Amino acid sequence: MFTLNRHLHYFLNRELSELYMAVALRTFALSLISIFIPLYLLNLGYSLVDVLIFYIIFCVLHSIFSFFAAKLSIRMGLKHSIAMSIPFLILFYILLYTLTTYNWPLSLLALVAAVQNSLFWVAFHMDFTKFSARKVRGEEFSMLRLISSALNVIGPLVGAVIISFISFHYLFIFVSSLLIFSLIPLFYSKDTKIKHNFSVKKMFETSSIKNLIVFMGSGAEYGAALVIWPLFVFLIVGTYLSLGIITSLATFLSLITVYIVGRLCDRFDRRSILKVGSVAHSMAWFFKSVALTGPQVVLINSFSGIIDSFKDIPYNAMVYDKASKKSMIEFIVFREIAMHIGKIIFFAMIMLMVVLTRGLVLAGLASLTYLLF
Repeated sequence: MFTLNRHLHYFLNRELSELYMAVALRTFALSLISIFIPLYLLNLGYSLVDVLIFYIIFCVLHSIFSFFAAKLSIRMGLKHSIAMSIPFLILFYILLYTLTTYNWPLSLLALVAAVQNSLFWVAFHMDFTKFSARKVRGEEFSMLRLISSALNVIGPLVGAVIISFISFHYLFIFVSSLLIFSLIPLFYSKDTKIKHNFSVKKMFETSSIKNLIVFMGSGAEYGAALVIWPLFVFLIVGTYLSLGIITSLATFLSLITVYIVGRLCDRFDRRSILKVGSVAHSMAWFFKSVALTGPQVVLINSFSGIIDSFKDIPYNAMVYDKASKKSMIEFIVFREIAMHIGKIIFFAMIMLMVVLTRGLVLAGLASLTYLLF
């Protein structure tokens, strides 16, 4: 009965259940296409430097827009801010869809992507911090990951099939349609408005140098996972379908540990679990940098998927704990800016190094910054 009540908690907490449903649909839609966007741009004739500059511009603009996203979320409500991000995301895919026809500057695409990303993530973090419970926050975040990952298992594979046997353009249409449906769960109940006067000065008072380093490291690692690793895998396996299968397999294997780690985070010291996850994930990045064959990529990526939860879940639970204790909005915006500064530095270093394997080594070093949290 106790276990049943624990699981009913997620669905009786209306705010969290609506957030789970909306985020699950959005992340499933993005899982269909996100890892293929760098490859899409390269196939259109853009150089790796062009692609990295696109992501750098995106990160700079996201950092700037995070201030405005916070103010907008306060004024209009968290759900409205999340909802407003969807039209911009769809516009981004329309621009990608018509890129070969109108030759849009990549800076325009980066601008639209940055607006949607800041609107969504600032409001999402505020919503989850406000409505999650500290004592079971690890399990609540793992439940969000579990629901999203369950859908994301087939996302990269389905995306790869559509690209391989139909076209990128049909994938853009399919993803945009799913994003529209992701709006529906948000408005089963009234929106949430937070009474708060956002202060830039207070933002810098809410964190520390250690937090800054950790957030920057987190951003760098995420940049590697989103851009560099898919490119590296594609160079080895050679097809979209193989890349999709490898990514889906790692997501499936992550389901094994997501819920277990969430329960452990609420019963034991989160820092200890995070330290284990940080070191293990750092090792996974170093192993990735020396992968030479398809089977090696499959094995190492599968290992990475299994141990990712030991880093990701305690880290995020601790972030939301800190946000709830401090000036929540300022802390969240500080984290968003620091993460994207980390990505900017990471992508700039890749441009200088040129060799992708060195980027994977950098990601391994970035993963060790979690030890400071």
